[in-house]
Amino acid sequence: MSFYKSSVFALALAAAMPLFVKAHIIIVSPEPFTSPAVTTSPLANLAPGSPGSNFPCQLAAGGSYKVGSRTQVAVGQEMPLAFSGSASHGGGTCQLAVTTDKEPSVSTQWKTFQIYEGGCPIAGDSSSGGTSNLTYQLPQGMINGDLTFAWVWMNRIGNRETYMNCAPITVTGGSSDSSVYDSLPNAYIINLPTSDCSSVEMSDLVIPNPG
Repeated sequence: MSFYKSSVFALALAAAMPLFVKAHIIIVSPEPFTSPAVTTSPLANLAPGSPGSNFPCQLAAGGSYKVGSRTQVAVGQEMPLAFSGSASHGGGTCQLAVTTDKEPSVSTQWKTFQIYEGGCPIAGDSSSGGTSNLTYQLPQGMINGDLTFAWVWMNRIGNRETYMNCAPITVTGGSSDSSVYDSLPNAYIINLPTSDCSSVEMSDLVIPNPG
């Protein structure tokens, strides 16, 4: 291939990359970790802890958690949950969870504090694309300090997938006591792998023991 043709191909590929990057969905608020491994793609369809798995937070074992900006979250305050991307797969069910682990691992215990059973990350007509800006609130009594926030999405239409982005947050206005945090239900993880347990297409996943 000539230098000219190679250059044209490279430019065309570079122009197409932003479209590919935005093909799925990623959270932008709260701001996620900035590791290059964090993308709009779903989690690998593998058992957590197995070779090649990037659960949690799209970071494989030994991955680097890089903090761009730590979002300040006051307990009880309505906060934006905003996304970037276009392929919202008819919406689906989302969980919001937190952990006191600053660099979560496969053994991290995630505590769910809010669930959207349907209508996430897109509200209204589930056949339309794009995303909707949603909101969340941390419950009264949430433990103060630096936590890790997780958005976990099980899509409604298409391949059975689980998406997960994580963000560093600092909680204020809560409690120094961990009793409320400890009382929250553990996050419900499915489709990892789909051969073991899979959500049902065209149905919004119902979370057992949502709290």
